[in-house]
Amino acid sequence: MLRAVNVAPGGIVGLRSMQEDWAGSPSDPAIYDAYTGINQPSRDKSAEVAATELANSDAVKWHRALAPAWFGNTAQYAPFFCQPDTALYWIGRSLGLHLISTTVRSRCCCPPAET
Repeated sequence: MLRAVNVAPGGIVGLRSMQEDWAGSPSDPAIYDAYTGINQPSRDKSAEVAATELANSDAVKWHRALAPAWFGNTAQYAPFFCQPDTALYWIGRSLGLHLISTTVRSRCCCPPAET
C-alpha cells in the first residue's frame, strides 16, 4: 500500500540510495501509524493482539501530507502493478474511510497471485 499511495499523486519511480541502503519515496505515514499498534505480535508469533490494539490500528485515518517511506521490496516495480490499490486509495480517502478499511477493500479486489 505504501507504493500505491506513492503512485497516486504521480510517483512513477521509487528512489534508491546505495549510501544509505534505502529504497522508497514519499507515501502516507498513516500506514506506519496503523501498523505500530500491532507491530509486536507480528514478530512474536505466540503473542496475542489485544482488542484495544486492533481498535487503535483501525481508528487511523489517512493523512493529507506525504513523508519519506521505505518500501524497498516494491520500489523497483512499474506503477501499473499498483493501479487497483491506487484507485481504492483515492476512493477510500475521498469517502473518509479509515486506513484499515481501505486496505482491506483493496486486498479483496486485488488478491495476491497464486504461486
